[in-house]
Amino acid sequence: MSIIDISVAEQTRKLMKALKQSVSEDEDKMNEWVNIKEDEGGKQKLTGKQIIDLAKICQNIEKHYGFPCDIEWAFAEGKFYITQSRPITTLSAK
Repeated sequence: MSIIDISVAEQTRKLMKALKQSVSEDEDKMNEWVNIKEDEGGKQKLTGKQIIDLAKICQNIEKHYGFPCDIEWAFAEGKFYITQSRPITTLSAK
């Protein structure tokens, strides 16, 4: 597996765990949008190796289920976490 092309979109904000939380807080308030510094917004966030590793994880998930999947993931402390995987239902039958 290899990367053919990389295009990095400009990012202006990111979703992060809220700094202040309490047990009684709404789920909606557990995360917050944080603005990204202008010089950071256009930088690639994952290395080429990380992109390939993630692609292989996604391939394995789709192979396991036997159909294309919409896969949600997170990356923290050097590890990928799969948060959700569900079938893609908008594909046309061929």
